[in-house]
Amino acid sequence: MTATAAWPTFEAALLGRDLVADRTMAFRFAKPADWTYRAGEFVDITLLDSNLTFVATMSDMSKSEREWGGERGRIDWSMLDRHLAGAADAIYYLTGPPGMVHGLSTMLVDSGVDEDDIRTEEFTGY
Repeated sequence: MTATAAWPTFEAALLGRDLVADRTMAFRFAKPADWTYRAGEFVDITLLDSNLTFVATMSDMSKSEREWGGERGRIDWSMLDRHLAGAADAIYYLTGPPGMVHGLSTMLVDSGVDEDDIRTEEFTGY
């Protein structure tokens, strides 16, 4: 997922409302250098809201010279389950390229998430 393109959707979904529920943003990047340029914004947004957690995962550390102590691999059910209490009862907002959005949506439904609890936005051309 390209964080730059996804950012307005996530920001609108997560801020600007009186939300009291816990929320977790999960982003996948290939390597740490790909997300560093936006890291300040992610940290800033989580400082504004104590109910918001940011989880980044790196999917291709073989191309990185930097160390990474966080999640690795693509976003999958086991990763979500580690970071979400009651993951099956959550509302999911998915945004990104159509293939990724479809894959994540299918994974969620196959894991027991009701389709009515999944919101999607697809975009192409980046």
